[in-house]
Amino acid sequence: MVNVLPQEKRRALRVRYYIALATFALYLFAGAALLGGVFLLPSYLASTEQATSYERYRDALAGALNLRERDNLERELASLAERVRITKDYSETPFAVGFFETVEGVHGDTVAIQSISFARGEGGLAFSLGGEAATRAALLGFVESLRAASALSDISLPVSQLVTELRPPFSLRGVYDIQAP
Repeated sequence: MVNVLPQEKRRALRVRYYIALATFALYLFAGAALLGGVFLLPSYLASTEQATSYERYRDALAGALNLRERDNLERELASLAERVRITKDYSETPFAVGFFETVEGVHGDTVAIQSISFARGEGGLAFSLGGEAATRAALLGFVESLRAASALSDISLPVSQLVTELRPPFSLRGVYDIQAP
């Protein structure tokens, strides 16, 4: 076969051929990319939905932890407010110093005080002392010394606590007059 086309025409035909081939390849590539995008779209939507779901879960978890921390903080604040209220109730007069000086003045080495509790009443400050004495005689001497103190009144010791001769445990009650010197 003899090619009778002039050189310019052959060159133009070859350029047109390569342009058509490149155009076809680009159309093929664009079609594959479009088809790939269409096929990947559902998995993309599912993964973005899952990612937002995980973010919401993380935020909810962080919120729950903050609520738990806030609950602990609220409990601590309520406890602190209760302590402040109690301190305010008993801060009117320095009763504690006078009370402890009075009890320490009559308290000897033979009596060990292990617990003290207070309750505010109309006649003064009701108190309760608990502890252990070396002997029954030491306990009776301690109770008589408390009764002799001018700031203390209504000292009561149950008779049942005088049964034991050595190391009798005791729990006595009385009233401390806050205004007394």
